[in-house]
Amino acid sequence: MFSKTNLNGQKAGPPSIVSVNLNVKGDLKSEGEIQIDGTVDGNVTALSITIGENGSVNGEIISGKILIRGKVKGEIHSQEVQLSKSAHVIGDIHHDSLGIESGAYVEGLCKRSKRPLENAENKTKSIKSIQINPNNNNSKPKSIDSKPPAKALPSV
Repeated sequence: MFSKTNLNGQKAGPPSIVSVNLNVKGDLKSEGEIQIDGTVDGNVTALSITIGENGSVNGEIISGKILIRGKVKGEIHSQEVQLSKSAHVIGDIHHDSLGIESGAYVEGLCKRSKRPLENAENKTKSIKSIQINPNNNNSKPKSIDSKPPAKALPSV
């Protein structure tokens, strides 16, 4: 039953479960499977993710395989995405394989990519590499003259 292997090729244990009455604020990361029946306010990264009908995620999801029966508000990056008829997704879906049952609600861009997980990793790396130098005064704002232009007097 739990003979799946994780990202390192090791046998994975039982799935981690966020139960119905549990609210998590923060990111979740697992090399195995996560089942979400409660609420997660943060990003979720795992080998496999199942979001139950009562489950909701407010954040980015990165997974090899994801089944959504509940609510997601945020970007999804996954090789395989399944949306059941009770799914409610607001955000872009980057996928290789996508299945949507009749009745599922999707508001966002669905973009097929052979490597949707690499796109997520590259995006994260590029965000981390951007740094703003507050001491850089090379570009000074131009002064704006608030006086109206002088009117020309009629010539006599």
